[in-house]
Amino acid sequence: MKNDRNIEVIYPYDELIKEKKKGILYYKNDTHWDEQGAFIGYLSLMGRIKDDFPKLNILKKSYFNLQAVAHPIGDLSNMLGLDKDNYGYYNSFVPKKNYSFKYLKNKGVDGVITKSPKKLKILIFRDSFTSAMTPYISETFGNVEYVWDHNFNNFQDKIIKEKPDIVIHEIVERYIGVLQNNNPKLKGGN
Repeated sequence: MKNDRNIEVIYPYDELIKEKKKGILYYKNDTHWDEQGAFIGYLSLMGRIKDDFPKLNILKKSYFNLQAVAHPIGDLSNMLGLDKDNYGYYNSFVPKKNYSFKYLKNKGVDGVITKSPKKLKILIFRDSFTSAMTPYISETFGNVEYVWDHNFNNFQDKIIKEKPDIVIHEIVERYIGVLQNNNPKLKGGN
């Protein structure tokens, strides 16, 4: 979907609705998708990127074993002050062989950088929804930097200097209003 500024929007709503019949896609008492939901988002994103990079090797569900894992209460439970011993189970995606990427920096909100032998340099502006997608994206690309910020204006020089092959902005709907305040205006025209 494109808007009046010719910015491509990937919104996997239909894919998530279709797949929810097969199992839970979000953590119990949480607003965040689990690994299975994140994988659906990853596939939707990669489907669009593959249009521009046809040799891109997209992970398949068969790359993983599913393992039921307990997950403690989520952000909704915390907001509502619910029982702290309330656990839900979700399907964890355990890779059948070790990932090829390595963390060069893993500071969460303060930045994550991964590197693998693959090509393509990616810069991702993100929020917490990218956390569950990080292994999939990092395994697909070469150098990936995850920046927990929605204001491109703070990173104009970085984008121009480092020239990533792809810039992704992942943002959960509840934060979409910040885009009105942080309209990116890159120097140099690109």
